[in-house]
Amino acid sequence: MTAQGSRLPLVVVLALVAAAVTAAPALADGPPDNALPVLGSFVASPGSVGTDGGSVELSVSAADPDGSLTAVVATAYSSNSGETVAATLGGPPEGGTWTGGLYLPSNPSDSPVSWSVEVTAVDDHEGTTQELLGDISQAGVTPFDELPSVWGEDVSPRAVGPGGDSVSISAYASDDRSVSSVHATARDQIGSEYVVDLAGGGGSRYAGTWVAPGNGTTGPVVYDITVYAQDDIGQERIVNAGQVTVAGTDPPTDPPTDPPVDDPPEITSASVTPTTLPAHGGVVDVGVRATDDVDVSTVRVSVSGPDISTRAASLPGTGGEAAYGAQVQLPSNETGAARAYSFVVTVTDTNGATASVGLDDVVVAARVPKTSEGTPGVTGAVPLTLSKTSVRLISTRPGARVVRTVVVRNAGKHRVSGRLGGLAAPFRVSGAHRHFALDPGERLRVRVVFRATRPGRSVDRLVIVRNDGAQRILRVRLVGRARWAA
Repeated sequence: MTAQGSRLPLVVVLALVAAAVTAAPALADGPPDNALPVLGSFVASPGSVGTDGGSVELSVSAADPDGSLTAVVATAYSSNSGETVAATLGGPPEGGTWTGGLYLPSNPSDSPVSWSVEVTAVDDHEGTTQELLGDISQAGVTPFDELPSVWGEDVSPRAVGPGGDSVSISAYASDDRSVSSVHATARDQIGSEYVVDLAGGGGSRYAGTWVAPGNGTTGPVVYDITVYAQDDIGQERIVNAGQVTVAGTDPPTDPPTDPPVDDPPEITSASVTPTTLPAHGGVVDVGVRATDDVDVSTVRVSVSGPDISTRAASLPGTGGEAAYGAQVQLPSNETGAARAYSFVVTVTDTNGATASVGLDDVVVAARVPKTSEGTPGVTGAVPLTLSKTSVRLISTRPGARVVRTVVVRNAGKHRVSGRLGGLAAPFRVSGAHRHFALDPGERLRVRVVFRATRPGRSVDRLVIVRNDGAQRILRVRLVGRARWAA
């Protein structure tokens, strides 16, 4: 058959028409003689967003073969909640690239979300084409790192004689990531403190030995034992491990009626080091050498300063011949002027004779404000910054848990410690931590949870306070609203 004379039978023509109608898209609609819109390439930028959501720019190629386009709409469907978000795109009616922005809401759950994007194109004959053209992924909330756990603390013995003795301290500690250090402190009633490192012995058990000093007084000395566990990001758990008592010496029962002639004690040397401390205070070492023709009974140091009444601390023997010493804690100086503390050592022998000597003053430096560049003497430093100063949390069903994150950053050049204030229901801070310490450039993510049990509006403030007082209190305004469908 030649091209000039070729003809198809009527049955074949009807079959081809039926096949063309059958091959049209399943989600297309319009007049039977209208060519439906055609959708082409699709781009979503970015292709993924974080847990807080954000804007995504959409671009799609669309055209109408026999006319013009009147509308192109993109709709995103959540794989988790079924929530939908829509955006109208703009572009040339005669066909080409249509673009527009789509805003995705935050994802309060720990699971990631996949948003399926469906594009609908409508032509001037009301012909419609719908196609699923792509997906946008969204991250879930990162699980919060809990504080370390401490349990099974053991201190033995709980009581020792007036000469002092070795005390074993142990505890179990664990963390959902890792434990970086464990130590214990022993602190008496006047503030003298001893630090004992607890070493890991395999598994979760940590142990160490503290040598309780002797007690030269007639009354007992009681030490509070505290265990500290720190994780790999500096979060700390503090546990009270009870007390250890060092007994006092027995008073003489039958003192001689005519005591022999006794010379007073002789103080051969006495010192306190260091004699200067930074504004946050610290520990000084007091050392004394003293002798007596019979025996030395007690050696004590009295401390006087502008912010405390005179207090005294015992100086136990340090193991050397006629040597006595202890550590004394001085408080921080929150004022703009240096503060001096005077030290007086008093030695008493067994017959009650005494000898005293004054030591060098110890000066605690004034608190000098710094700028964010670390320059002394200029106020207005803001080393701690916030990612936001107000947060809105909306609940759409009873008991729903809505979470928002506030980031605290150390923008200064020095380590900064502080604490978080408490919140009232229906707000709370996720996790048990309240205290923090940040190195320069380090960030703390604070997760604020809103969980309403009845509809209405709630307002509170999250307060962040620096321990050194060198910065105004930071506040984040929290507004929670519970709106539930009837």
